[in-house]
Amino acid sequence: MAVTPAVPRGQRQDDPIGVVDGLIVWRGIDPLQAWNAGNFNPQALSTRIASAVFNTEELSTKASDRISLADLRLKLPGWKFAEFTVGEARGLGYVALRDPTEPLDVVLYSGADPNLPPANALPKKLSKLARLV
Repeated sequence: MAVTPAVPRGQRQDDPIGVVDGLIVWRGIDPLQAWNAGNFNPQALSTRIASAVFNTEELSTKASDRISLADLRLKLPGWKFAEFTVGEARGLGYVALRDPTEPLDVVLYSGADPNLPPANALPKKLSKLARLV
């Protein structure tokens, strides 16, 4: 079953006015995904975030101007989050805009071609930059 994107291809343009560089965003780290296991292992806890967390054509994040981290933790108990600013993501080559289908979200796309999944290097760079919270 195909997932309908929040923003149709051809309409994914950066919105620096509606989504400012200083805005903090969070990407959920699902404890049930194998690539996140190190973030939840109490014997060998890792703060490294797997690039698979970010490896998607449409990178959905929660925006700090619409929800607090405390409220997000209540909605997703047991999850951890990758935290970064929109400006940091833009600095790597992403474009950012509000998700018209989900008011809490900012979606990120590859600036090289927002209509295609990002090259592998982009999610890897974001995984190194993001902070585990």
